[in-house]
Amino acid sequence: MLDFLKGPKSTSADKSQIKTRKLKADSVHRSMRVMINDGGKYHGELGTVTGVKEGCSCRDGWCEVLLDKNKRREEFRYGYRGDVSDLLEVTSEPGRPEPIFITPATAKKGTRVQIWEGSQFAEQAIYGAGTIAPTSDDDLGWVNVEFDGGYQNSYRIGHPQVDGGTSDLIHA
Repeated sequence: MLDFLKGPKSTSADKSQIKTRKLKADSVHRSMRVMINDGGKYHGELGTVTGVKEGCSCRDGWCEVLLDKNKRREEFRYGYRGDVSDLLEVTSEPGRPEPIFITPATAKKGTRVQIWEGSQFAEQAIYGAGTIAPTSDDDLGWVNVEFDGGYQNSYRIGHPQVDGGTSDLIHA
């Protein structure tokens, strides 16, 4: 299994090294690392924002978070209106590398990629790494990927006109 799908190892020593700060509503974005601070059953868990307005069916002031522990997607308030937020922004998380997203500028034929854990296509990460294949100019904001095992599909690459700049791919 790919290491990025496992999420960070959760130990009490690791959690004590994680630094957080109050989340600013206007800074919430896809791929942001957060800690749940709602006092409920997910309190203290870590996750990654996977949807804010574009990319999810969330209500205003809510975002979708992919939880590390159980890989569930849940919605949490982020303070869009008023000061109520269920989330803290993770500012430092030792041992967890930041994903490097594929963008229109870096999406070149032959580039090695894998599916980002927060993508709507995350279940396809089982195919492992793949290579960006030739695509037509008509596919604005999308690229074809051929995975090492032969599976092929098209994925978003962060073009502003496609789902608010969502990218499904990271560098392998």
